Amino acid sequence: WSSWSSCSATCGGGSQSATRQMAIQATGGGELCQGEPVKSQQCGLTQCDSGLLISGGKGARTSVEMFVPSTNLSCSLPSLPDNRDGHSMSGLTICGGAAPSARTTCLHLSSGQWTVSHTLTQDRVGHSSWESDRGVVLMGGWGGWGSALSSEVVGQGRAAFDMKYTTEEACAVSDGDSFLLTGGFNSKQSVSRYDATGYVGDLPRLNEGRYQHGCGAYLRQDGARVFLVAGGTDADYNTLSSTELLVEGSDAWTISTPLPRAVFGVSEVTLGNIVYLTGGRDENANERSEILAWSEERKEWEEVGKMKVGRYYHAMTTISVKEQMSVARMRCHNV
Repeated sequence: WSSWSSCSATCGGGSQSATRQMAIQATGGGELCQGEPVKSQQCGLTQCDSGLLISGGKGARTSVEMFVPSTNLSCSLPSLPDNRDGHSMSGLTICGGAAPSARTTCLHLSSGQWTVSHTLTQDRVGHSSWESDRGVVLMGGWGGWGSALSSEVVGQGRAAFDMKYTTEEACAVSDGDSFLLTGGFNSKQSVSRYDATGYVGDLPRLNEGRYQHGCGAYLRQDGARVFLVAGGTDADYNTLSSTELLVEGSDAWTISTPLPRAVFGVSEVTLGNIVYLTGGRDENANERSEILAWSEERKEWEEVGKMKVGRYYHAMTTISVKEQMSVARMRCHNV
């Protein structure tokens, strides 16, 4: 037998094969070789780590994929039943979006199929979301008659609290039992803290006002919490590449190493204390597919992978591959 081939997956279950050929052909009434020329076995049976779950967006409105940074595992998930861009995503639940059929509905993935799980109290496009103890809270966005000023807890059919500022295309950063809402179309330099009861207060304003940007947070080695914003669009509709950092408790944001290129419509999450930024549209109107990670040590962005397709105005969250592998019916391979 030959050596076993490379495993089709490094985690979550894959397969590999070995082959053999006849060394001597049967002649003169000799006995034929017995058995199959190919054998296979399972491999990669260790459970995968948590991954980045990415959905929809312009350029790929119905596609869903996952990328596991620790193993470079790339997976395709079942397609969405309708177009989704400008939507939000928490776990396996997607809410809102620009398409008429998407604005007031949420989808949930179960048994390998996306189905409508909830109806929202108002249209939601370009909104923000936060996973609270009470459930997923949706905030702001473009409503049917302009801006959606209120927030709502998915599935409860009522407003959660009013927004302090008119908020569209902002970016929310979870901070335990509260969150920071950064930037936005009508609040480009604002940074505000909210909790489950509503507005708490303002933090230092951004140096560059922005919307359609990404945001995240991580802990430094000394235990200090750092908030990060990157990319987006400014007040003059210029596409931004700048990165800003705010150490919790400090009185100002600082400009740090920019993104490799100016992009807007990006999505950003924190996984394993690393901030990841995906996709976006660049100044040449190209949908980007890069997956970038912020290096705290080097204070710069590093490319760690690529999505299967370029996209912007998409949504991204983190999921446990171990818990979701069978539910999502993923098709995976290493890249």
